[in-house]
Amino acid sequence: MKKIFEQYVSRKYGVLTSELFIRGFSKPKKVEKIFFISSLFIPSGVILDRWFYSKDFKKLGERLLEKDSKEKNYLDKFFSNTYKLGEDLIKKSADIKKIDLTDLSLEELVYIFDEFTDYYETFSVTLAGFCLQIPLEEKLRELLKRRIDIGEDLAILSSPYKKNIINKEQEALLKIAVAFRKGKISVQLVSGLPKKYRVRIKRHIKKFGWMTRGGLDDAWTEEDVFVRLKESVKEDCAKKLVTLEKNRRNLKQKSEEILRQIKADKFARRLIKNAKELVYFRTFRTDYLNLAMFNIRPLLAEIGKRKGYAFREIAQFRLNEISSIRSVRKSELTKRLKNYIIFSKSPNKIIFSSNQEEIEKYKNKYFEEDNIGNHEVKGNVAFRGKVRGRVVIIRDKSDFRKSRKGCILVAAMTTPDFIGAMEKAAAFITDEGGITCHAAIIAREMKKPCIIGTKIATKVLRDGDLVEVDADKGVVRIIKRK
Repeated sequence: MKKIFEQYVSRKYGVLTSELFIRGFSKPKKVEKIFFISSLFIPSGVILDRWFYSKDFKKLGERLLEKDSKEKNYLDKFFSNTYKLGEDLIKKSADIKKIDLTDLSLEELVYIFDEFTDYYETFSVTLAGFCLQIPLEEKLRELLKRRIDIGEDLAILSSPYKKNIINKEQEALLKIAVAFRKGKISVQLVSGLPKKYRVRIKRHIKKFGWMTRGGLDDAWTEEDVFVRLKESVKEDCAKKLVTLEKNRRNLKQKSEEILRQIKADKFARRLIKNAKELVYFRTFRTDYLNLAMFNIRPLLAEIGKRKGYAFREIAQFRLNEISSIRSVRKSELTKRLKNYIIFSKSPNKIIFSSNQEEIEKYKNKYFEEDNIGNHEVKGNVAFRGKVRGRVVIIRDKSDFRKSRKGCILVAAMTTPDFIGAMEKAAAFITDEGGITCHAAIIAREMKKPCIIGTKIATKVLRDGDLVEVDADKGVVRIIKRK
């Protein structure tokens, strides 16, 4: 039997969040609200931390680009609709966050949660918007095929003019670091900081501390931010702020210069406009999904408490188990932490199992996995440069502590909560990615060598390996194994 699914990304979420995503993809009515195409179904699945889409996923991106060429401003409508739905989701979650939950019955709490899931499922379908990346990048590479440095030109032409939340957080942190330098702060413990600096750190956490994976991880602590500040003050923060703003101003000029040199027609300019918007869109939708989930943490925690479960346990519940106020054996929740499979291969139908034998059966029948072998680590250049350093593999938040100044950060893909580790690293290497991915965006912002889309970096490289990252050629060479 021909397998249906192939892996696209690696992200580790709990069962609850994963099912919200898969349910959204499985419902044609939800999909229509995002893509304005009736009877569209997106086959998708998750095996613990591996996310799969159907082998026709690229064709969806091609279909959307073709629709944009035939229907005036189709993608403009798609993006603006996404941003509106995102604002609706955040407003709903923020309203829930303000509710005094203590006097409500369990049934009332569940009703509020069910209302929220309707918003979240709809907006989660925007995750499939990255299907545009594959055909869009192919068309841009074809457009630039005669250019000397295609990677550099792609980076410039796909960088958005608008600031995303990552940019705003970076600038806000640097402003605190500037104050640290002016105040000649030299304390080593956050508890030793003068009150006015701790107040600024707390404000920073209130505004940005939700930038964790899936929104269900704990918020940043004062210590988390303080550690980053201690690294930031080692350089001229004020100068870095000026440089960031200067680079942003120069971006439009550089983009226009390339467009002039390649004699870009109306079609080419439309492609580049869509590429810039897609990069901004990808971080926007991830940030809003995370923030919305972070806002309902108190609701989930209260539901868990009423049912006799810790917050981490309720995050492994299925949606119908919460809605029906059912109990779940704690041994079952432990199994789900280790492995589970959830997928949809036909509209409005979802298959789930945490039984290892069933997982293997479904995996072998429907899912295609990479056969790694002994491959050289090669990928696409997101930002040029050449450096040497020791590999640090980061799979989740618990690995951030391994990051050291000058390390080579290797991950399936980076997400907003990686920022502190990325600031220390000399270069980034990822399994996944294209011009719109998080690692590429941050590499361009930080001007650090970055190779994306290797597919195998986290499987071939090991912690402590001494490697050379040649981001001019897109190759990683192992100099010495750990």
